[in-house]
Amino acid sequence: MKVKVLKKKGQVLHFLLEDTDPAFANSLRRIMITEIPTLAVEWLDIHENGSALFDEVVSHRIGMIPLKFNPKRIVATEDCKCSNKGCPLCQVVLVLDK
Repeated sequence: MKVKVLKKKGQVLHFLLEDTDPAFANSLRRIMITEIPTLAVEWLDIHENGSALFDEVVSHRIGMIPLKFNPKRIVATEDCKCSNKGCPLCQVVLVLDK
């Protein structure tokens, strides 16, 4: 296996992976994806749905929206001092009014 670093700028790294099988490359890709901090919609309250879509379809589509955030301002729930009760340090409230 050969790894050649093509370009590194800040937190972005471009590299070339050679002489390996696709399963190893996919495992490496999956590990890199899991290490990126992300936010996701966990609870959704729908008060009135006047669309032609079922609530479950709307919930799924809202869950697929990528949420951008500053990782320095959010603490992981398992690391927060509130013991997973939920506080402004480890939770974000998203309000969609349309």
